[in-house]
Amino acid sequence: TDNTYRLNYNGSGNDEVIMTTDGYFNIENQPAFKATGNLTFTDWNTYEYCTWSVENYDNSSSWNGYSFTCPTGADGDYLFQVEFLGPGSNAGNEKYILFALFIGTAGQNYWRQQWASDTNRLAPFSGMVLQLAAGDVVRVAFHKSYGRPYASGYTSISGCKLN
Repeated sequence: TDNTYRLNYNGSGNDEVIMTTDGYFNIENQPAFKATGNLTFTDWNTYEYCTWSVENYDNSSSWNGYSFTCPTGADGDYLFQVEFLGPGSNAGNEKYILFALFIGTAGQNYWRQQWASDTNRLAPFSGMVLQLAAGDVVRVAFHKSYGRPYASGYTSISGCKLN
């Protein structure tokens, strides 16, 4: 044997929960995702939300390129992390970038702000634990009155269920 305890509770033939004798506990469809690559920005009220060009992985098919939707039955605490290279321009208010994580239309960390006297000088990073219910939608958006990050790579967003 492989010294594991396996639980198949949906009859599909796939192991859904695996516990090893070494003490590791794995839930195969635990929601987690990561996206990287180039950014595009879409107008969204007084904000612009980000779309990432590359989906690196998505364990629960909950990421669509610009938002994460909490799956049914997966309510709980989630860790989200985003990083950018910025600012993308050095003219006036473009030297500032202000971004936030949103659940629906409610900002959760108004605002993560960065300023630099020239382009691509900073690598802002933000992480936050959010409590989500099934159907909650999480995305990252920038305030339209200020600048954007560098859009040609050097960016990422990731998220995973903690409990």
